Amino acid sequence: MKLQESLKGLILEIASIESVIDTIKKKQVVVLYYTGDAPGGDGLRTIEPVCLGVSKAGNKVLRAWDYEGASHTATLGTQPLPGWRLFRLDKITSYKPNGQVFNEMRPNFNPKGDKSMVSIIALANFGQPAQPSIIPQELQQPQQTPETPQTQQPNTDAIIDRTIETLTNEFTQKYGEEGFDLSKSAEAFKRIYSAIETELGNKLTDAEKSALRTTITNKLQK
Repeated sequence: MKLQESLKGLILEIASIESVIDTIKKKQVVVLYYTGDAPGGDGLRTIEPVCLGVSKAGNKVLRAWDYEGASHTATLGTQPLPGWRLFRLDKITSYKPNGQVFNEMRPNFNPKGDKSMVSIIALANFGQPAQPSIIPQELQQPQQTPETPQTQQPNTDAIIDRTIETLTNEFTQKYGEEGFDLSKSAEAFKRIYSAIETELGNKLTDAEKSALRTTITNKLQK
């Protein structure tokens, strides 16, 4: 498959939850435009969408097998294509099926969900034919019944704030009040990501780090 062929007749179409769920259930190959990290992250991708859910940072995210196209991690050489990627829905600016379908279960696909997500909205079922799109009830109207108590997840903002406070004290002692800018320190970001991973008990994916980067930068600049 050539990405250029997928571009013919492409219509700009924002990735709504309904459209993403529909493509997962119908196992449709999708061409999307994603605003990822530089270098190389902005651009068109051809994907097989398999799981939609909510990340540990509270963002709606899409797990997909990425055939070809723009890729920040592929550009850096850390994760070549094709391969699994995690996309934030709010960074997808166009999303359209290209007319093809997929039925192959890719390596390491988890039929029970995705460890990067705290809840699952839609998951591809390779054991039976594609079904018509069904929008979960919780997305159609607010829940009226009490929610089942869940295990309290660590507060990511609190982890970031605590780590920044520690870094600020350390850098102040070392460089003085005006001698540093944490927002430009690679070590600061590394320490914050490490603190989050320690408290969550999971290693952050590149997509999750990218999703957190703006929040961390804003806090570091205050």
